[in-house]
Amino acid sequence: MRAVVGWAVTIMLLLPCSVLAQDELDESLINVAPTYDLGELARAVNYSNIQKDIDYLSALPTRLTGTRGNLQARRYLKRRLREVGVTGIGSEEFDALSPMSRDEDLPATIELGGGDGSGGALRLEPLWPNLVRPSLAPPEGLTGPLVYVGRGDLTAFDAKPVEGCIAVMEFNSARAWYTAAMVGAKAIVFLDSDQTIRGEAEQKFSEQPLSTPRFLALGDSAESLREATADGATPEATIRGGSKLTAVVGENIYGFIPGTDPNLANEVVVLSAWYDSMSVAPTVAPGAEGAGSVGVLLELCRILRDYPPARPVMVLLTDAHGLAMGGIRDFVHRRVTVWRTEKVKPAAEQDLEPLHFRAFIGIDLSSRGTGVGAFYKGFFYNYYDAARFKFSDFGTACRDYGWLLAREMGLDNEWSLLDCINTGVDRSWATYLPGRPCLEAEAATLAGYAGTTLASTGDIRARVDTHLDTSDAMDHAGLERQARIVAASVPNLLCEVIEDAAVGLFSADPDDGYVRLHGGVFEFGKSLSFHPEDPVPGAIACWGRVTKTLCGVRHIIMDQVDDKSHYELIGMPMQTHNWAALTEVSAFLVDEDTGDVIYAPDRGPQGARQYRFTSFALDALELGKDVVVFEARQVSIIDTIDPGHFGILSGLQVLDYATKAEPFRWGMITPSWTDPRIPGDPEPAGVI
Repeated sequence: MRAVVGWAVTIMLLLPCSVLAQDELDESLINVAPTYDLGELARAVNYSNIQKDIDYLSALPTRLTGTRGNLQARRYLKRRLREVGVTGIGSEEFDALSPMSRDEDLPATIELGGGDGSGGALRLEPLWPNLVRPSLAPPEGLTGPLVYVGRGDLTAFDAKPVEGCIAVMEFNSARAWYTAAMVGAKAIVFLDSDQTIRGEAEQKFSEQPLSTPRFLALGDSAESLREATADGATPEATIRGGSKLTAVVGENIYGFIPGTDPNLANEVVVLSAWYDSMSVAPTVAPGAEGAGSVGVLLELCRILRDYPPARPVMVLLTDAHGLAMGGIRDFVHRRVTVWRTEKVKPAAEQDLEPLHFRAFIGIDLSSRGTGVGAFYKGFFYNYYDAARFKFSDFGTACRDYGWLLAREMGLDNEWSLLDCINTGVDRSWATYLPGRPCLEAEAATLAGYAGTTLASTGDIRARVDTHLDTSDAMDHAGLERQARIVAASVPNLLCEVIEDAAVGLFSADPDDGYVRLHGGVFEFGKSLSFHPEDPVPGAIACWGRVTKTLCGVRHIIMDQVDDKSHYELIGMPMQTHNWAALTEVSAFLVDEDTGDVIYAPDRGPQGARQYRFTSFALDALELGKDVVVFEARQVSIIDTIDPGHFGILSGLQVLDYATKAEPFRWGMITPSWTDPRIPGDPEPAGVI
């Protein structure tokens, strides 16, 4: 009996403190002193304001950076910031690359009957590019027989004209489109599904520049294609239009809320959310879940007008979150550059205003979250845990407010504000974020600032990155509960001063590991120079392929070269912060009309082996690395799984047929996830 009791006690001790019953709360453990009444702040939330913001923003066809909807969102948000009492409203523009269509109202079409105008044009939505290779038809169009293959099983292709066809597939077909490409389909059209999830969407594009354009047919277009291919019919059809990566201008919007305590005037805290949207079909990206965070932040600003913070607040709405967090990376880069210059000067000579800030709190909520957690990292960088202790006091304060809020609002502690920083050995911070979101505060922390995020816990975020991420699909009651938690805790956190704190709520000082990688993209010209010096106008430099996308954020940082063929990539993690010892940078040029890759990285003896751009360490805050490219013709290799041991193609030996030796210039891309010991989703394809 004694052994049984001891075993039961052991199990109870292993439970995290966040799930203890509310009546077990020991008041002596609370180390915060709320400035404002928690219940009063929670009740101050007017959720109708938040829902109006969500409904307006998600009603725009897309808010992808560079689109007409994105510009409308900017104007709307500037007006809303003024309405909620934010002052000093301004903005900062930055460059980005976004897949844009020539005609946003009709981005792509498919015409039955061979393209002679007799069949009528049905609208299609171009899907996300395969790395730099867009979903684009050439000027004359893509013509071939329509072949319906259902979910893409190999048997569905039997006895059908698959070579040169346009394969019509159900959207919920995992990545069977690789099979269609393998048997000779020149393009893929997916048919709409009203029950899809993000996991399906993420499998509809590749991290490699495979030359297979993909499109989505919605609504009436999908029904018309189903009817046209019924009973095995294979009518002729032509696809026109599409999208291609285009240089656009993003815009971060900011404003200020003054603090009331002159002693805390230098502790500027940034409150941030992102306002763009993302979908695997960029032209239909309602992004309602992301709009919810913007609405909560605007409502929080309205409440701060009546319950002013002790510390001054900078309100920040960032753009290009889905484009490798381009907006926040630019925002941080501007400030860390100034900070690195000024911090070495005597205090009296430092000029940090208005660029400097002390801490960063991101708001990243989703409507089906169980609670709100305080995080010091996310999945974009997933840097080492060495800096966690520097955020310990912030996490503890959030835990204390969570306990008080649970009692005030009648919630279980798991549905309140959680400390996901001091998680101990029994549970990792990552288990609270099953959707694996990228948190914008990561960029601030990487640059040496105190970056934290209040994010929803326990939500897979299933509709994010799909065309079904609409306001009607949200759990508005769940988001309202989270909004009240944020509204009750943040004004108090902004006023909190803990005298005996080991580090301080907003005093974390992590090591600066924010790398700027720059260089040129050149080719060997016809001159007798021993160095590549001919510029490649329009080339796109790329960094990062370990994970192509994370919860609606494309993970590959890109930049198009300037008129001198120079690129600049900002916000890479230094080797001391990153799990990968070595990294690479690549560059490509695509044909303006066809979208095919016509220049690629040269891995030959005078390319990567000489200039080492495919294997180097990010071991300095400023790095220069030129990329050598060559005029190329790509060949896609599909179905690269070894049936003997189910391994993925990890490398190729490329030989010249005539000489049986390595070509002087050559290139290849293989899946980045190749080690079976590392969890991931390797792609069964490669490009030479």
